[in-house]
Amino acid sequence: MRRVPIKIRVALLAALTGALAATAVGAVTIRQTSGIRNSDFDALLGETADESYLAVQGGMTLSSFGHPGAVYGTHRVGLFDQTGNLLDATDPPPPPLPAGQPMSEFFTANDPDTGQEYRAVGIPVISAGRTDVLVVALHTAVLAERGRRLVLTVALFAAAFTVVAGLGAYLLTGLVLDPIERLRRSAEDLAGDPGGKRLDIPPADDEVRHLAETLNLVLERIDETMATQRTFLAEASHELRTPIARLRADIDLARRPIRTHEEIVAALAGFDDHADHLTSLADSLLGLLAPQRTSRSARPTGVDEILVDLRARAPNGESLHIDVTDDAGASIFTTDPSMLVGVLCNLLNNAVRHGAPPVEITVRRLDNRVEFAVRDHGRGIPVEFRDLVLAPFGRGPAPTSGTGLGLSVVSQFTTSQGGELVIEDAEPGCRMVLRLPVDSVPV
Repeated sequence: MRRVPIKIRVALLAALTGALAATAVGAVTIRQTSGIRNSDFDALLGETADESYLAVQGGMTLSSFGHPGAVYGTHRVGLFDQTGNLLDATDPPPPPLPAGQPMSEFFTANDPDTGQEYRAVGIPVISAGRTDVLVVALHTAVLAERGRRLVLTVALFAAAFTVVAGLGAYLLTGLVLDPIERLRRSAEDLAGDPGGKRLDIPPADDEVRHLAETLNLVLERIDETMATQRTFLAEASHELRTPIARLRADIDLARRPIRTHEEIVAALAGFDDHADHLTSLADSLLGLLAPQRTSRSARPTGVDEILVDLRARAPNGESLHIDVTDDAGASIFTTDPSMLVGVLCNLLNNAVRHGAPPVEITVRRLDNRVEFAVRDHGRGIPVEFRDLVLAPFGRGPAPTSGTGLGLSVVSQFTTSQGGELVIEDAEPGCRMVLRLPVDSVPV
């Protein structure tokens, strides 16, 4: 039944309900009508019995007493003595009163000659010192025929009502489901290329309209998710392309002939650094999808070690201006050094790409934290865009803002380390400040 269309199911249910209702109403109608007809039949029979009794008492013979045809047929009247002999009667006469049948009570019996059913009543008639019996009878054939016609009429009415109810329910359900069908066709049109398209909103303010609006919200979120996934793939490939290119370049250098053992060992060490960088970057990218993920390569690291690696990996690292205070350079904190260098490179790249030279790095100690500040001399980032650019794929106000993972990776990494990343005005330019908690300072 579940495979049957809704319109047909509703039509069948309405037809069944209509059939049951029509049958119940018809049964009640037949019962009440039959009761009224039987009462009318007995009343007519009683009136004829009274008229016949008065005629007999007035000395009229039943054979000469004219009984007009009734609505249920012609009455038969007969006068019988106590032994059942017929004294006087109409033509044809009625059957005699059955033995044991009480007087003045209506009864139903079968005609012994024709076998037809009849309704009759016996009335005592006292005349000349004796008591005779006046019997008035009337065949029930017309009554039964009218009963059959009533049943047939009710059956036809019930059938017609059932068909009308089913057809009406089918048409009404079609009208009710028409907005849903249009919504389905609209969704079917979106199946090929749903990007940016939305379902048609029905004009009526009803449940179907609310459904369409909800589905459009779902489509909008799906589009956003798909756009985010496409951007994520594009930007993730961009983030991975640089270390892979460096790894390939080192491999090409290692393949050159006449390489000493020390040069091969140094190249292998470089391969390890690149592998660590790629692993940390992959962890960070995964961290954007799973914020609770923590780095598996964290270890106690000194600031000086971070700055050495930063000069080796950052663009123009040899000429990079880094200002380090003495207390900051001796600080030790637990971190993933490769990942920290990577996020600092991200800050440098961001300053070079969206700011203006010169780009400077300042490292200082603030109580129990170490602060890495990357400053450029560009236009800076307006306050209203600062939270946005730290979010994954956030865009800044400039046309060249892009949708990279750089700042979002930095923000995610900083949060996982228990630190903070803030954007400040440098007047001119922008300062990206990364603060990490310190473990200890060597004595």
